[in-house]
Amino acid sequence: FTSDTPFTLDDHPNGLSEQAAVLPINQDVAVLGQYQYDFDWFKLILTETKTLTFETNETLHTVYSYYNANDLTRQIGLYDGSPYELEPGTYYICVQTTHDVSTQITISFNEQ
Repeated sequence: FTSDTPFTLDDHPNGLSEQAAVLPINQDVAVLGQYQYDFDWFKLILTETKTLTFETNETLHTVYSYYNANDLTRQIGLYDGSPYELEPGTYYICVQTTHDVSTQITISFNEQ
């Protein structure tokens, strides 16, 4: 933040949180990177094993991190659009914008 950064209510939690929005499968979700280094957290809940690919319209100024809720110390894959098999459970996804302008980002997990 700088002294010029307007105060606005963030659209998603900036940290790992039970309040993280649940991401649907096979549906685009719009995310607003509101300011430089805005961290937006989401969760994906699977009740059965699924093979998913992660897709986004924004790769240049955005970092995507994925964690299994059972092991938050280790990131898991899904970075390059390749299919990735995920077991039942809860997964947390962090979307971090690295630039200093508002950007509309679209993300989706698609079943293979």
